[in-house]
Amino acid sequence: MTADTLSNLKGLSEQERHLFQTEFQTGKKDPALGLILCLLLGGIGAHRFYLGEVGLGVVYLCFCWTFIPAIIALVELFMIMARVRRYNATLADNITIKLKALR
Repeated sequence: MTADTLSNLKGLSEQERHLFQTEFQTGKKDPALGLILCLLLGGIGAHRFYLGEVGLGVVYLCFCWTFIPAIIALVELFMIMARVRRYNATLADNITIKLKALR
């Protein structure tokens, strides 16, 4: 668990922490898997689908025959792990906001 995720747990009750953990574990993405998908299947947009960016994934699929998405995916290799961490941090923030709204 990262420091950002731990900071989201402050101020939550024990039951809310359990709900947070359950929700976060089901929705979080693995940075290593994102990197592997980008490396091996980046030309067809697998890493975009993995992060829930379906629109961009479809664009990658439509243009995969031009090899332009593969070239873009090679550049994205250097940014994908940070993008997955940012996705996880946003997920943690959204879960925390929902839990605090339910109070």
